[in-house]
Formats: sequence, C-alpha cells, structure tokens
Amino acid sequence: MAHDHSDLPAIDHDDPEPGSTWFVGLAGAIVLTALVLAISVLYFSAVEEKLERVVGEVPALELERLRVSQQQLVAEFGRYTFVDGAGAESTRLRMPVSDAMRLIVERGALPAGPSAPSPIPSPAPSAPPASATTN
Repeated sequence: MAHDHSDLPAIDHDDPEPGSTWFVGLAGAIVLTALVLAISVLYFSAVEEKLERVVGEVPALELERLRVSQQQLVAEFGRYTFVDGAGAESTRLRMPVSDAMRLIVERGALPAGPSAPSPIPSPAPSAPPASATTN
C-alpha cells in the first residue's frame, strides 16, 4: 500500500537567516562558558573552605619553634635513653654527623678520603655434585 502525498498542501521551506543563527550560537556559547566558570568558582571555593575547617592552620611561629628545636638537637651533643625490643634500657650518645665522621677517620676505622670499591671475588669453579651426574 503506497501512500499518496499529493493531497497535502505544498509548504515552502526557507533557510534560516544566517545572522540569527550566528547570534543564537554565539550567545549560547557565551552563556555556557559563563555557567561553567561560575560553577567552577563555587566548587573550588567550597572545597578550600572545607579544607580550612578540617585541617586548620598551624601558626607559622609554632612551626618555626619546632624547626629550631629540632636543628638544635641535631647540632648538639647529648645523651638519650631508649628501651629495646627485649626490654633492656640503653643510653646512647647523640652527636653531629660531621663530628662522628671525623672521629671515625681519626680512629682509623675508615680511610680518609675517597677510596676505590673493593673488587668482588669471583666464585671458584667447582665439580658438580655426585647426584647431578647423568647415567
């Protein structure tokens, strides 16, 4: 069954005006860009606000005091005690690394200055085990 469209009125279809098409396209792009930027600003400001509430801010002065006290501990001689895994208490000496390196060299435990690495001895050839022989 074929449909006959000859009884429908003829409708004249004109092309849309290019000026209005460009205007609607550009206006839509500008509105979309503004909307994306506004949502991004709202999101990141909310994230930053929440981060400040959760983490908080440590005053810079307190951090500076901590840094200075830690540097003094590393730069000074001192003693400290600790309990090892077996429950025995031990006392140790804390000293600056440069002084410890100087003492090691003075005692002759290590050579002064750079040294060449010791060669790794090659394994000696050995006979295969008796069980590895084939019949």
